Amino acid sequence: MNEKDWHLSHSAKKLIDENLHTQFTTKEISINIGMNEYKLKKLFPRITGFTLEEYRKYKLCVKVGRQIIEQPDEPLKNFYAEAGFSNHPNFSRGFLRHCSCKPTQLRSKEWDVNGISNDLNDEA
Repeated sequence: MNEKDWHLSHSAKKLIDENLHTQFTTKEISINIGMNEYKLKKLFPRITGFTLEEYRKYKLCVKVGRQIIEQPDEPLKNFYAEAGFSNHPNFSRGFLRHCSCKPTQLRSKEWDVNGISNDLNDEA
């Protein structure tokens, strides 16, 4: 990957990071950053390990995971929409896929929160 493509792919990542609650199409992102959409589809997973939408869902799950830990008295069903899911069962499955644990495990002593994701601990 050349340097320009690397920077443009990171621009796409930054765009998603700054607009997590906006569900962009690949075409919208490619127009915004100035890269061919097919090239973006190919290169973005090389940078992040995720497709564009999978990356957005991952970041939303990490953000919600932090909220689950910080708000232990809040019912888990109140978090699924914030994570971009339409219902609680899909949220639980998606959270497990993206964060390697179920949302309920974050609140229990059976799971080491430090091992879930660097993003949970690194971002404020």
